[in-house]
Amino acid sequence: MSFLDLSLPLSIKSTKVNPIGAFFNPVLREAVTYDVAVGFFTSGWIRDAAEGIARFAAKGGKARWIVSPVLSPEDYAALSDTSGALKERAVDKVIKRSFEELYEGLQQDTRAMIAWLIRDEVLQFRVGVPKNNLKGMLHAKIGVFTDELGNKIGFSGSYNLTAHAATNWEKIEIYCAWKSDE
Repeated sequence: MSFLDLSLPLSIKSTKVNPIGAFFNPVLREAVTYDVAVGFFTSGWIRDAAEGIARFAAKGGKARWIVSPVLSPEDYAALSDTSGALKERAVDKVIKRSFEELYEGLQQDTRAMIAWLIRDEVLQFRVGVPKNNLKGMLHAKIGVFTDELGNKIGFSGSYNLTAHAATNWEKIEIYCAWKSDE
């Protein structure tokens, strides 16, 4: 399967559907890269999108995230320390991890699994700090996914990658590169 097999709307409103179920999980299942910049991130979003993230990781996906420095102390620790508690896990054990184990781990021990995914270079996080006389914070909400065939899907809108984003009124615009009208 590829992105071409997905039926995606031009936009999603969180008042109508859950963006994780309607957009992020289906796209993550087919993606091999995911580049995103968001103003706010919480590990709760990865827990909520565990199905898509687990499939993405299981197929060897690579994600690069730029987030603002506004993080909970627990999320900061998970993004910062990728050696501590995970040191005893052998790489070959990790490679053999089944989708079900990864999915369950992302739901039950999200921060430890994030640290593992960072250590194994599935996820890469950078902190965005404004420059050139800007005094505020990184506040973008944009991303691009690529599938195995090189097809790209972009998105932009008001949606941050937090556990609470689904409870806000949010809108995401979706752009499929192979559609000329987009």
